Amino acid sequence: MPLTNLPDSTMIWDITPLAELHLRLGLVNSLATELNDRWSKYSGTEDPFWKFCDENNIKKITYRGNALEGPGTLKLLSKLDLLESKVPRRFIGFVVTFRAFNTLYFSCFQMELSKDWKMDLENFKTAFKNLNWKPGSTKIHIIIDHLSQFIEGKGPLGPYNEQASEAVHADWVPTWDCYKKYPHEDNLLRAVLRYNYRHE
Repeated sequence: MPLTNLPDSTMIWDITPLAELHLRLGLVNSLATELNDRWSKYSGTEDPFWKFCDENNIKKITYRGNALEGPGTLKLLSKLDLLESKVPRRFIGFVVTFRAFNTLYFSCFQMELSKDWKMDLENFKTAFKNLNWKPGSTKIHIIIDHLSQFIEGKGPLGPYNEQASEAVHADWVPTWDCYKKYPHEDNLLRAVLRYNYRHE
């Protein structure tokens, strides 16, 4: 059944705006994974990109394979000069694409919209196209094909940032850890009631 009872003409982003954090995570991690794979095959070294991250205090998570979380993506984007000095020249297009996304990020993923955001988006699209890579990523598709539509209708992504709600995950874990092995089917309900009671 539909989640909403709204007219068919309703735009999806009127219900759920574009997710700034998850678009950034998806784009940066997709690029990072592809760069690591190509770099590894070329050099014969296992996980050279992730070793670069380790060497430069760019923290990654490993519980679902190597990936960067929010702070890690920003730290990587701040160290692109260093990455450029390490990556083989044949893969410099990935650094160019990271740079173009970093510019785009500060152009329209913030609270204020840059006057140059359209040019920054086109520059990112060009850099990405030059990689000759079709990742099939929904988040990359959204940035390339729908970001401009959203911005023209709603403005920059900053006001819709989901990082505050994402922070609830870490806050919830200690409560859930106390109840997840509770021997009854209502363990989730008990955990939610306890969590809500403590956060009134």
